[in-house]
Formats: sequence, C-alpha cells, structure tokens
Amino acid sequence: MALISSTGRFSPLHLNGCAWWLEADRGIGFDGNGNVNSWGDQSGNGRTVTQRALANNPVYTTNAVNGYPALTFDGTRVLNLISGTGPLNFMNNKSGGTFIIVTWSTNASATQVPLSLSLSNDNARVVSCLNFWVSPGWGGVRLDADPGGTWGSGTAFVGLTIGSAVTNPTILTGVYNYTTPSIDLYVNGTKTSYAWQTQGNTSVSNLAYIIVGCLYHDTTASGLVGRIALICGWERCLSYPEIQKLHQFYGQKYNIAVTL
Repeated sequence: MALISSTGRFSPLHLNGCAWWLEADRGIGFDGNGNVNSWGDQSGNGRTVTQRALANNPVYTTNAVNGYPALTFDGTRVLNLISGTGPLNFMNNKSGGTFIIVTWSTNASATQVPLSLSLSNDNARVVSCLNFWVSPGWGGVRLDADPGGTWGSGTAFVGLTIGSAVTNPTILTGVYNYTTPSIDLYVNGTKTSYAWQTQGNTSVSNLAYIIVGCLYHDTTASGLVGRIALICGWERCLSYPEIQKLHQFYGQKYNIAVTL
C-alpha cells in the first residue's frame, strides 16, 4: 500500500475507492467578496459542494492550521450538493464506507454539525445516511448512522459519542460497516466502536443531500461555528493500517498529535 507518490506528496486517491475529496488548499472557488462559493472535489467524481446565496458563503482563512488554510463557518454559512444539481450517486447501497474530516469548533457552547449526508429533509428532521456532530453539549464528538432511513422512529438510528469538546484542530474518522453491523469512530487515532441491529446489510439508497457546515440543506440548524480543513470519503471500510496511515499523514500535515 503506497501512500506517498513518487514526488513525495500524499493523495487520498492512493487508497482504493476514494469517492469524495475536499481539501482547503486546493479546488477553492471564490465570490466577489473573496469568500468561498465552491469547494472542488479532487477525487475526479465531480462531487463539488457550492453555495448560491452570497451571504452564506464560508470565509476562506489562510494559515488556519499549521500554515494551511481552512474554511470558516459562523453557524449560518454552508456548502452543499443537492440531488439534481450534481452527481450524487454516493454511498448508495454500499456494504461500508469511511469518512475523514479535520475540523474544530470555535464555540464550545453549541451543538454543531460539520458534515451531514441525508436522504430527505422536512425542516424538522433529517433522514440520514450519516452525520458527524461536534457536540460540546453532548460531551464530545458524535457519529450517527441510520442505515434503515428511519431516523426518528427508533428502529434503526444509532449514535456514538466520544471525547470532549472539539475546540482544537481534530482528525475525525468514521467507519460504517453495514454487514457487521457497526460503526468505528477514531478521534486523533483513538478508536471507539459501537454495534447496532439493523434490517439490511447495505447503506440507504437515493442520497439526496450532502451538507457541509450544518444539519439541513435549507436551514442553518446545528450550524458549525468553526473551521474545516479536510473532508474525504471512501465507499468501503478502510482497514486499520490504512486509517493509521491517514491519521499519521494528516497529523503531520496539520501538526495534530495522534495516538496510533
């Protein structure tokens, strides 16, 4: 498994199955005010997230983490990819998936969602494939899975909470195994697992929304007040050695202490 290219530069594409790759030091589109109106997918799959409302564009912050940039959100700013506006055939009927995000909150008093993938939204609930929560009010990072698409019914929703408030740059990795079924959450290399009961052995189908910066695509509910430097996803469960290498590399890049 080669994680370093011949030029010495890491690429998530060296891990098979990379389906989505956003990194703040590349692929950024700016509006007339210098804020971010698009974040380009570097995986080659075209899953670029955008924002059409000028007032909701995230701020581009240079030298945000160890000399590298990040996108800054204030609870009302959000980027998304909505079915019908881009190629959203992502995490549909998969036996597993892995997501890594480098993020942190600058407001430790609020419950916030830096990343949400969902089936539908009615302004009151989200039928979700997965959510990352940076949730100081809950005591730490929360990772949710809903393989049955029935969030709110109490039949398939599961969650895992670990650690403390994420107020410093943090590497979060979630591994969803729909066959086991289980979810693994890694926080700077430290792992916690959670098993759940479900009726199926694949993820939900017909994903409709990818939302970066809040929970719902058309509101600012649980909006992130903080920053994101990286989001990357694979349509399979990465192995433990692969996850170790990811945390090692991004720990070095962003000067984040990791436990391997």
